[in-house]
Amino acid sequence: FLGPEAAALAKQVQSMGGGRKCFTVAGDFNAWRSEGLKIRRKASYGKNVLDVVGEETSDLAKAGSTYVQTRVGTARTSIKSTVDSTGPAGKAAVLVGFLALAYAVSEYEKSLAFIGFLGLQWSLYNKVTSYESPAALFEDLSQALSPVASIAGDLASTASASAMSAASTAGSAALEKAQKSSTEMSIP
Repeated sequence: FLGPEAAALAKQVQSMGGGRKCFTVAGDFNAWRSEGLKIRRKASYGKNVLDVVGEETSDLAKAGSTYVQTRVGTARTSIKSTVDSTGPAGKAAVLVGFLALAYAVSEYEKSLAFIGFLGLQWSLYNKVTSYESPAALFEDLSQALSPVASIAGDLASTASASAMSAASTAGSAALEKAQKSSTEMSIP
């Protein structure tokens, strides 16, 4: 570590554990280099995915916030001007909107499930409407479901064979029992 608080920083890092070695060097970067300590020539300090996503999200949020503030104004001024310029019906609509938002926030699991349901429906609608004809839709469905149909057919034939085997075993056991009882009942 370099700088006036290097010793305190080195102690703090070592107290955190993890087996890191910390060094303090009196002086600046030239002192580091003169001590013969390692220097990366082509330093590439890669960031992990979460750091990159966090930075990009932060930049995007900042840009979006600036855009909205310059185009629309803040939320407080927009709502106040909208409520002031509308009549009782508009004020009621804003109140209903806020109540719906409050309910959606309080019941976020239901809200997320509903959003997921709508997304699924929208995806299915887009997929179905992308076909040129109903024949193309049915052809795609038959190709997609053919593995399921073959598995179901295999299961049905296995179940049928098991049922036949069980019926055969039960039938032969019943036949033996009937033959045994008929020989016991015969009168000499």
